[in-house]
Amino acid sequence: MKTAFTLFFTFISFIAFSQAKIAVDHPDYNFGTFNEGADSTHIFTVKNIGDKPLIIISVTKPCGCTEPTFSQKPIMPGETGTVIVLYRSADHPGYFKKTLQIKTNDPKTDVYTISISGTVIAKKAKD
Repeated sequence: MKTAFTLFFTFISFIAFSQAKIAVDHPDYNFGTFNEGADSTHIFTVKNIGDKPLIIISVTKPCGCTEPTFSQKPIMPGETGTVIVLYRSADHPGYFKKTLQIKTNDPKTDVYTISISGTVIAKKAKD
């Protein structure tokens, strides 16, 4: 009986602590300096370091100049997925920093923040 009791609570504890867990190696990316009009893209690698499938529910779009896309399939434990962020620089000269939030089923970090930044060199005015 004592063994059954111990096994039961071990099982319940395992289930209670099993979860998906998001990790991003480099959550802040700097494009450097580039010319206005050029589109720039960065791929963020998202890893599931938990023991349940990680689901990316959504990624915020902070403005019209950014376009995020993300892995639609569950990311299995130990596997990776992607969040791809496109930055459109047309009509946006100067320094920028955009923050995006990845919403997942990770119960401890249901929203994970990543960012892109850089400096866009303005087009020369036509004479």
